[in-house]
Amino acid sequence: MEELIKTLLKQLIKAFIQTEQGQALKEQASAYAMSLGHEGAEFIKAENEYYKNLTGEGYSEIIRSGIVAASDALVSGILPGVGGVIALATSAGAIWYMYVKINNVFGIKFSENMGKTIAGGVAANLASTLAVYIGAALVGSLVPGLGVILLPVIIFASTIVAAVVYLQLCIQLFSKYNNSQIESLDDDTLHSEIKASIAKVDTKSLFKDAFKEGKKLKNEIKSSAKNEDEISEFQSFTSNDTQSVRFCSNCGAQIEAVEAKFCPNCGARINP
Repeated sequence: MEELIKTLLKQLIKAFIQTEQGQALKEQASAYAMSLGHEGAEFIKAENEYYKNLTGEGYSEIIRSGIVAASDALVSGILPGVGGVIALATSAGAIWYMYVKINNVFGIKFSENMGKTIAGGVAANLASTLAVYIGAALVGSLVPGLGVILLPVIIFASTIVAAVVYLQLCIQLFSKYNNSQIESLDDDTLHSEIKASIAKVDTKSLFKDAFKEGKKLKNEIKSSAKNEDEISEFQSFTSNDTQSVRFCSNCGAQIEAVEAKFCPNCGARINP
């Protein structure tokens, strides 16, 4: 899992610094190399070292976001059944929170509307896939209340999957479009890109690996749950109107009517 995420972060940096917006990051790396007095091959090596440090920072932010999302469930006393777990684990607000953290590391600037749209689209398109994995993680247990025990771990794993999808999506977007084009993508194109990014991710293996990692981090999740400032910041994102951005989990179409119960595009029932 760690190797996959760091590899994607490196690819993201490579694609991003080729864009107009990414030139600021390129200049930061060059300034770092110049400050060390390097030239030629050593200059390039120093730039790469700068990017490597950012990769580590980006990875840490992803893991931390997963931990905070999981610990919020403990703080909030949310102890739902499987359906509730799925709704929480695929929260657009929680995903957007993590995406903002990733963007801040690298200086990626999407408009708030674009950020919410991406987060909502990823959440909707992952919902059915994650439902299968979450169900598998809970089925077969004879221990009463195990679903409650595993809830934070499930949320952590789901958040990690959403992070990898986002990295893959950004790599695609920065490799194909300039900044203004990304912001002006129509819904159909953007959701096609989201679906394509999900298709490139082995979500089953990734969820399994992240689930194992989440079990190892259970104590840190509990510790983070005691950090009121961190949880408060997270809740300010998840309570945002990101939740009002809805997409059909079957076809990915945006649902504009608040009262809609069925997708106007494919007819599938819309989850509340």
